[in-house]
Amino acid sequence: MDIRSLGYFIAVAEEASFTRAAERCHVAQPSLSQQIQGLERELGEPLFERLPRQVHLTTAGQVLLPYARVAIAAVTAAKDEFAYRAGGLTGTLQLGLVEGIDADAVAGVLGRFTTTYPGVTLTVSGGTSAELSSQVTDRRLDTAVIALPVDGLTSHLAHRVVHREEIVTMERPSEEGGQPARDRRPASDLTGVQVITYNEASGVHPHIMRYLDGHAASPRIICAANDPALHRALARQGLGIAITAASDLSTADATDLTIRGFDPPLTLTKALIWQRHNNSRVLAAFLALWNQFAPTANQKEDVHLDRDITQAP
Repeated sequence: MDIRSLGYFIAVAEEASFTRAAERCHVAQPSLSQQIQGLERELGEPLFERLPRQVHLTTAGQVLLPYARVAIAAVTAAKDEFAYRAGGLTGTLQLGLVEGIDADAVAGVLGRFTTTYPGVTLTVSGGTSAELSSQVTDRRLDTAVIALPVDGLTSHLAHRVVHREEIVTMERPSEEGGQPARDRRPASDLTGVQVITYNEASGVHPHIMRYLDGHAASPRIICAANDPALHRALARQGLGIAITAASDLSTADATDLTIRGFDPPLTLTKALIWQRHNNSRVLAAFLALWNQFAPTANQKEDVHLDRDITQAP
């Protein structure tokens, strides 16, 4: 089974298009199609359902995809290892970032990484926590910063906590004269109240909903959008109480709003995640720098690292 054909197969699967896959792989489409057809003949089953405007994986294609990703990852790790043995580190690092993190601090780590390892190509992409976690699981990303899911990570993912932050409410003050002193509110205060918050695509949403359900609070959600600026604007107009992650608040933009935490506090944990058994030298180098320079929550239980992957190469 040719490794190049597996790479083409993965590209078609992810792009859902032979044309886009050929562009991504920098190869002529007829050549890519021939490689896929050869792979299908070798396996004895069609891998794609070919439609006029897009292609879909067949059942056989779905079976092959995780094996193909593991094979490509193994070849990449081997190339990284021998580049390192030859005196340099080369390869790629694909990093995903969710919104609501300390962008300057993360950028500082990435700057150190590219300066230290100029032979490594770095790519950074954004997305929701669910999207990024799935891409790390599928090895489309090497690592990502996400909001940890309410039920925790699957066992194949390791993580290191970046920070914990509060989920707060903000609303238009009931009286003139500026923002009053901050205090806390029980979630039950929001029962029947119009609320502005995140939608189901956000990693914050399930934390908020579980907390409200656990405290017998039943607000009326009038806006579900992953735009903190919209949260503030609607709250400022008195359309409802916004429930927002504290990191999404700009002090300059919220001085005219009343900001209150919950009682008991509702917190959200964001963490760097990666495949627990990823043996990439590039990833190991990145994790070593991250451990040294990135902002991390200062608690013992925050560290969940594999000994063999966190040593500097």
